[in-house]
Amino acid sequence: ICFEPHPKIYKQLVQNVLVNTALKNICCHNIAVGEQNGEITFYVQRDDSYNRGLSSLAYNYDLGENCDQIKVNIIQLDDFIDENLKSKISVIKI
Repeated sequence: ICFEPHPKIYKQLVQNVLVNTALKNICCHNIAVGEQNGEITFYVQRDDSYNRGLSSLAYNYDLGENCDQIKVNIIQLDDFIDENLKSKISVIKI
């Protein structure tokens, strides 16, 4: 299960999963994971940025002036994953 709130990086993630046909059990979701449910401000690096991976739910000085603010959906992981699936999870990588 993959979560990626950055709209353009999410599209790249989906494309990578599609071209890697051996990856049959991956589900991608264009949503942030955090301590609340709803909508939150997300600071996205612009396309011409050196590292769009610096995008963040919290503004930090590394973002500099080369970022925009967008609204993204956010959900608590416990609310996203049902009890049946939780019992099957052995590793979470963040």
